[in-house]
Amino acid sequence: MSNTKFNLDKFLREHAMHIATGTTILIIIIFRVLGKDVDNYKLVVDLMVYALIAEIAITIFWMKKDVDTMKDWANSKNNLENEIDNILNRIDPDFKKLLNSNLTKEKNYLIEAIQENEITIYSREEFLNAYKTIFELFPKTTFIGTSLPYKSYFWTAKGDLPDIEHDTIENATRSFITNGGKITRYFYIDGNLLSDSANSKHIHSVLEYQQVALGVDVHVTRQPNDLIASNGKEKDYLFFYSEEMNLGWTAYINDEYKLTGFTFTKNKKRIQKYKSTIESIKVHERKWETGKKLVDVLSIQV
Repeated sequence: MSNTKFNLDKFLREHAMHIATGTTILIIIIFRVLGKDVDNYKLVVDLMVYALIAEIAITIFWMKKDVDTMKDWANSKNNLENEIDNILNRIDPDFKKLLNSNLTKEKNYLIEAIQENEITIYSREEFLNAYKTIFELFPKTTFIGTSLPYKSYFWTAKGDLPDIEHDTIENATRSFITNGGKITRYFYIDGNLLSDSANSKHIHSVLEYQQVALGVDVHVTRQPNDLIASNGKEKDYLFFYSEEMNLGWTAYINDEYKLTGFTFTKNKKRIQKYKSTIESIKVHERKWETGKKLVDVLSIQV
C-alpha cells in the first residue's frame, strides 16, 4: 500500500513550470542563432520545433508517472477505507447505533494515522492525557517548542485558582524535567499587549510561574503578524517536538488565541518544518532572564 500523499496543485505547477522553462530556453536559443546567421532560419526553426516536441514528450512521460502515483494514492485510500468499513460492519447493528459518532471519529483517526503518520484531535482532555503520556514514554528526551504566554491560550499565572487541567500539565512538566528531560520553549509575544500593565504583568507571571519555575528554558520573540491567519494552514507556528524521537504536535488557535485542536505527528517532513522554524526564530529570539522587563528584551530585537 502506498503511503504517498498526492498534491494536485504541486503536480500541475511543477509540470507547467517544466514546459515553460524548456520553451523559454528554446526561444532564447532561436534568437541567439538568428542573430548570428539569418540564412539558417528554416533549419533552426525546424530544430526548435523538434526539440519542443521532445520537451513535451518528456514532460508527458513524467506526468504519466505522477498520474500513476495519484491513482495509487487514491486507490490505497479507498482500499483502506473499505477495509476499515468491513471491520466496523461486523459490529452488532444496535450497538453500532449507540457508538456511531465515536466510530466515525475512530475511523478517521485510523486513516490519518496510517496514511499520514498523524492524528488530529479536538478534545483538551485527550490532549492532556497525550501530553502526560509522552513525557512518561520518553524520559530524558529533549523537547523544543513554540507557545503563547496568554491565559486565553493555555497557561495560568501566579494567583490564578488551581484546576485539574493545569495541575496535570505542571506536574507532568516538573516530573519530566526533574528526571532528566529537557524542554526549551520560544514564546511569541504581541508587542502591542505590553503597553497595558495588566497584560504585561500576566505575561511575566506565566513565563516565571509556569515555565522558569518548573525548569523550562524560556526564550521570547516577537509574534509573527500572520500567526492567526496562517497557523496550521500555510505554516506551523505553534508546535512542540523531539527531533530525537521524531515526534511532535501542532496546536491550532482561533482569533482569540484559544486552542481549537492539535495534530500529533511522527511525519518526518513535518518534524523538519518545526526544526526549520526554530532555526529562523533563533535569529531574533532572546533568552528570558528573571527580573528583566519584557519591553526591554523585545526592544533589542531587530
